[in-house]
Amino acid sequence: MNKFSVEDCKLLYDTFKLLEKDLISNGVRIFLEIFSENPNYKFFWPQFRAISDSSLISSSVLRNFACTYMNALKKIVEHLRNGEVPYEVLQRISVTHAKHNIQMIHIEKMIQPLLGNIRRALGRRDENAENAWKKLFQTIGTVIEYCKLTDI
Repeated sequence: MNKFSVEDCKLLYDTFKLLEKDLISNGVRIFLEIFSENPNYKFFWPQFRAISDSSLISSSVLRNFACTYMNALKKIVEHLRNGEVPYEVLQRISVTHAKHNIQMIHIEKMIQPLLGNIRRALGRRDENAENAWKKLFQTIGTVIEYCKLTDI
């Protein structure tokens, strides 16, 4: 697992607190952008397959999924802030994503919409914060790859 500095953990926590002010809307915005830029990503998750692109924006399925996603990020960030490695959360995420054959390339593409929301919340670009989030997503991607190799 990548080592997160105290600075990384603080940046993750502080920027997530900004996103948390409008948690679900930020999560929905992230996934709408992901699906807009990568339409095939909808098919990774069975619950989205039957929803038309035009219906997605008002879908309760998307809102619920966005809420789950943002709450998982919140748990990870809070654990890291407390100096803990969130093994349980990472394992749950990794097993689910490995089952759907999510690969590192998919994780890397998912970070950009999150970074866009962080820039919007900050009102500027913060390279250090963005690097901390990239490190977190890279760590998640690495754990997913490990789960696929070990059949956890």
